[in-house]
Amino acid sequence: MQRRIPKREEFPYFPENVKIHPNVDLRDLMPGCSKPDCIPSIDNPKWLNTSEAKNLYKQSDQVLGMILLKDNKIVESYAFPINIMNYHEIVNFSTLSEDPIAITFCPLCSTSSAYNRIINGDEIILGVSGLLYNSALIMYDRNSMSLISQVWSKGIVGKYVNVSLPQLPVIQTTLSQWIVKFPDSNVLSTDTGFKRYFKLYDKNPYVDYLKDDKIRFPLSRDISSELPAKEVVYLVRFSEKRQIIIPKSKLRNKTEEVSEGIYSYCLGNGHIFFSSEPIGDHDSPNFPWSNIIPSEISFYFAARAYYPDAELK
Repeated sequence: MQRRIPKREEFPYFPENVKIHPNVDLRDLMPGCSKPDCIPSIDNPKWLNTSEAKNLYKQSDQVLGMILLKDNKIVESYAFPINIMNYHEIVNFSTLSEDPIAITFCPLCSTSSAYNRIINGDEIILGVSGLLYNSALIMYDRNSMSLISQVWSKGIVGKYVNVSLPQLPVIQTTLSQWIVKFPDSNVLSTDTGFKRYFKLYDKNPYVDYLKDDKIRFPLSRDISSELPAKEVVYLVRFSEKRQIIIPKSKLRNKTEEVSEGIYSYCLGNGHIFFSSEPIGDHDSPNFPWSNIIPSEISFYFAARAYYPDAELK
């Protein structure tokens, strides 16, 4: 028997007089699965050292790499195989220095983000809400039942409406490249506590979805057809009012290599810089991590649906 997908209003996020982000029409929140935590987050992760990770995973496996800074220096680093994130989307954990962190990944639009889980002095615990907005992950805080957009990295319904989550730098790369730069990293283990997934972690459940340009869930607005819907782009966010979209396929053609693996992109009277691989603090001891402009990889449809006025480069 096919599991019934409930209506949006049957989800437990909409008490009377709940606060709603002014740019969000609740009718555009689409049920993607049956209930909160229908896709289970990992809340008690176990870690491998890099030697163990090399023996378990393929060197070409894609990972999300995350760094923790202190005094503008990298003090901890973590890697999360996307093969695992496909099945869980969110990992809540505490660092060695006991900072509460979450890392997130949306397979539908290929977006990733990491956060410090302290908002206005409150510790939040993120879960998969079961709802989508613009065919992208909507998270919820288990303590307040607030809804949080992963792409916007801010609350859209409930206690934290329009409150931005404190973001941490994340990079998507291969396991081999990450380990070369960060040999002391903690790498997420397949021992996630969910035995039913253990034999699936080396299989991508989104293979068929990625074969074509069809978007699985409705968008809140029509998007331009300047690019294929699932073309990979960089979304660079300078401010609330200014963003640019750069197709990954064209980035090399529009940039100049100024150092090994470091590319300069001319933007008006200034430049922004991209790296083709992770930048380790041993390579760049004075790298201004605190000055990083928020940017992420995304499918074009999500970048355009969330940021309709973003300039396409």
